[in-house]
Amino acid sequence: MPPLSEVLLNVARKSGSEAVYTGRVGKDWTVGRIPHGGTVLGIVLQAAIVHQANLEHPTPLHVTVHYLQPTKTLTELEVELKVLKRGKNFVNLIADLVQEGTVRLTAHLIFAKPVLNYPRFSPSSGYARRIPLSHHPAQSVATDPAAVFSGFRFSEHVQWAQDPVLLADATRTRPNGVAIWGAWIELRESEERITPASLAFFADCFANLSSMWPADVTNGGSGWTPTLTLSLEYKHPVPPASDTRYATRTLGVYAVSGHLGAPQNRHNTFVEIWTAPSVIGSRTPIRDNWEEDQVCLAVASQMQLLMNGKEAKRNDIHPRDPTVAKL
Repeated sequence: MPPLSEVLLNVARKSGSEAVYTGRVGKDWTVGRIPHGGTVLGIVLQAAIVHQANLEHPTPLHVTVHYLQPTKTLTELEVELKVLKRGKNFVNLIADLVQEGTVRLTAHLIFAKPVLNYPRFSPSSGYARRIPLSHHPAQSVATDPAAVFSGFRFSEHVQWAQDPVLLADATRTRPNGVAIWGAWIELRESEERITPASLAFFADCFANLSSMWPADVTNGGSGWTPTLTLSLEYKHPVPPASDTRYATRTLGVYAVSGHLGAPQNRHNTFVEIWTAPSVIGSRTPIRDNWEEDQVCLAVASQMQLLMNGKEAKRNDIHPRDPTVAKL
């Protein structure tokens, strides 16, 4: 069972083609029987990043993907890239993921010239966004997501520590109509590293209203929450491994979901992806004002549906605890 980095780094240019890349999703990077949407998007991003690496616009800024059909595990896939527009500062790409002759998803990507400076508001200014997680990961306890959600097939490679303050609040009625969740999420293998492409996985790894709200509110609770569209916007480069202020394989994820309605219980989720000051449970000394060092690497939003339990059973997606996880 390959770790996430291996899944992404195995993306390669197809022989004889300048703009077609091949890859595959291992059977363990799935939710139930269905390949995890964020991991699949990571493969598309990796193909585009490799393609743009030696060109004028190598820096990924934004991607929006429309999921048309589920991909299949173990079957080779192809990412077909083409330039939609090339300008002075940006290049717009279209990427189609094709498997067995069928387009499974289509994505629009924006790349830019290298950005040298990322100005930030001073944390004391009142305008700076501070990391919304309440506890330092060094003081947290890692748990297995599969313990609460059996469809989480890749828990061999991933662990998390849910934010206790946000988790305690998740069961309370929120008059503003949103569900809020957060956690430190970590790649288990010590040699793993966060990359721009791997942020797509974290953008699609969260709990939302489908699992936190009562079943009578969500018309039956969390059966299956397929994603129709997902947008990911990069806000800051991934810090180098040499920067000891940040963990190299751990990130903070904060998710807000709401606007539940017809058709098919359509709803929206907004996600922030943050750096982490240490790995989970490290018990290392905690720096003063550690929150002020953390930066938001990316934000994401997606439109999801709530499908019934029959659909979930057919795809082997079963939460063990309806109060916690959607993944």
